[in-house]
Amino acid sequence: MLQKSANKGIEFLVPAYNMIDGGIFAIAARNFNKIDLSAGIRYDSRSLKGEDLFLDANGLATTEINSADHRFTAFNSTFSGLTGSVGMAWNFNPIYYTKANLSFGFRAPNIAELGSNGLHEGTIRYEIGNIKLEAERSSQLDLAFGINTDHLSVEIDGFINSIDNFIFLPKLPNVSGTDSIIDGNYVFKYSSGNALLRGGEILVDLHPHPFDWLHFENSFSFVDAQQRDQPDSTTYLPFTPPMKITSELQFTQKKFLKVLSNCFFKFGLDYYFKQDQIYSAYNTETATSGYALLHAGIGTDIIRKQKKLLSAYFNISNLGDVGYQSHLSRLKYAPENLATGRSGIYNMGRSFNFKVIVPLDFSKKTT
Repeated sequence: MLQKSANKGIEFLVPAYNMIDGGIFAIAARNFNKIDLSAGIRYDSRSLKGEDLFLDANGLATTEINSADHRFTAFNSTFSGLTGSVGMAWNFNPIYYTKANLSFGFRAPNIAELGSNGLHEGTIRYEIGNIKLEAERSSQLDLAFGINTDHLSVEIDGFINSIDNFIFLPKLPNVSGTDSIIDGNYVFKYSSGNALLRGGEILVDLHPHPFDWLHFENSFSFVDAQQRDQPDSTTYLPFTPPMKITSELQFTQKKFLKVLSNCFFKFGLDYYFKQDQIYSAYNTETATSGYALLHAGIGTDIIRKQKKLLSAYFNISNLGDVGYQSHLSRLKYAPENLATGRSGIYNMGRSFNFKVIVPLDFSKKTT
């Protein structure tokens, strides 16, 4: 891949740059009766060349080297590395199975992480890159065990991932230890550390006999993301998702009133736990309260003479119209809304969605 980016506007976040990205890979798979094996390896190389940018007293780009603002400094960075994995899926019998995968990874920094220097309007913060960043390199182990019967499906997944040079974006303190502010916005500068991520998920799908029209799906997931050998305020990585429970009860009916098929009604709950394992240094993050969201939906196919005319779906999200903020939302840290007195932008309230799908058949009919 060859990529060229130029600054043509009047706001500048990342420098103009040229990038050359390339890779080569090989994969292999083999089946041994009840065991499936797969493996792959890939080599990647990325070259990034950022360009100088000078601004005049009016904030406009200029070719004058001795201008008021040297916004971007030219740099040239090259990264290369290997990615690979080997995995196994073992079906003991038609009911029990297990999966395992061992992998190592590589990710080169992007242009924003290396060279940004400006206000990011989408996150309402001033971001500064770091040309000293090195490529992320990781090693991960994934394990899973499952049960699959006619009336019950259960799967337990777990992983552990060690990442060197993990790149994240903390607040930048000034020389006095307080917040750095540029043009009224908090300043964040890309940094890196050695991280250890652990997590897992439990999935349970119940569809009991003789109630084949009933499905009860549940899941529980969690992630623990920490920097190794760091004090309390910088132990946890920013924007780590909280623990989450989801449950959905679905009722289905294959046929109804001769003109409806594949009918369903569903009702669900998503519960997000409080997230207080945060990167609290320099007030980069604040804890986020837990919240519960309800949703419901109904859908059907409309048929005539055994032919589907259309499919119709109606869904309601956040049924209780809960005011909440996602811990993963950058807009949580927006300034106070003077109309409501609340800080940050809240997520979507109750919303309705109606969808109709009409199949089109342009095939020629034969007699």
